[in-house]
Amino acid sequence: MAKAKRSAAVTATTPPLLNFIDRLSDDCLWLIIKKVAKLKAPTWGAPTPIKQFSAVDKRTRQLSLPFVFQSDKLRWYYESATDLHRHVQTLRQAHSIVTANLVAFSWTLLVAMPRLTELHIKLDDGEKLASQLRSAARTSRLQLPSVITLQIQHVPNAAFLLRACPHLETFVTNHPNKQWKQTFKALREKSALQHVELENYKGWKPKQLEDVNDYLMHVRSLCFKGELHLVKLTDLVHSFNRMEQLESLAVTKQQWINTTYLRKHFLDDRLLDEIDYRQEISPYNEDEEAVARAFFHECKTLTQLRLLDHFATSATFGRSQDGAVAKSDSSEDDDWHGCPMKIMYLGLGLTR
Repeated sequence: MAKAKRSAAVTATTPPLLNFIDRLSDDCLWLIIKKVAKLKAPTWGAPTPIKQFSAVDKRTRQLSLPFVFQSDKLRWYYESATDLHRHVQTLRQAHSIVTANLVAFSWTLLVAMPRLTELHIKLDDGEKLASQLRSAARTSRLQLPSVITLQIQHVPNAAFLLRACPHLETFVTNHPNKQWKQTFKALREKSALQHVELENYKGWKPKQLEDVNDYLMHVRSLCFKGELHLVKLTDLVHSFNRMEQLESLAVTKQQWINTTYLRKHFLDDRLLDEIDYRQEISPYNEDEEAVARAFFHECKTLTQLRLLDHFATSATFGRSQDGAVAKSDSSEDDDWHGCPMKIMYLGLGLTR
């Protein structure tokens, strides 16, 4: 009984074990952070040790921020932009900066990045978030003069973003998007715009291309990715022959396949094989050189044509001095428009 009382007394007077990190001084923790910052990720795509270590607690995160933002490529998830502004001045590339709380998001984070040349924005809840983004942009009078490449996904009526980028040269988006005409009307005002890239996996139709190209008459380089909806490429030539500034064109040759029936009968890897097979035997496929000749004949300013497929390979054709069509070697996923690697990616979603 006495032994039990002594044990209880010891337990009562012994303080709970402090967290190891909490017992370290800032100077000691700083030395550890400096060591961790030099370590590389164990595998490709894995988070860096400094990113993982910075998530231990608030104090560690604050001390780690300068090292996190020294990396060429950054994946960083945060709830408030306040602590980040002073660390992003020299940021070369922020590959993914994601926030789940739009209320806490601040446009001043973008303004604080004077070297930012490429901005990617993807919205998980397009209409609600786009409305809030437009309001925030108007309130802050957002201006991003250094951004020359803007890539957006699921952003209805993105005219406010285009107006914030006065020196925009490259624009990339998915199509069709809700209120896309408002976005493309703003593109008309971009005198420096050189390259536009659009992606449509529901299948491009001639009418869609005509409608889009009406807004892009001043563009020198175009890229249409995705699939063709039961149409031959040579039937699309007339959609481009009015574009007197167009010099380079990349367009998909991949045919859209209705997979509803196939998915009921192929429940394994054979589904992809069957889709590939049906695309290969599609009656809408054409000889590549015949397609190139048709485009060069109708589009007088066109000097380069690339025919893309879903493996990111392409057949490239050029117009020789004597007017003949010359085919170059096929290439794999090379840089079509030479975007600089100074990127900030914003993936925005509403907090549930």
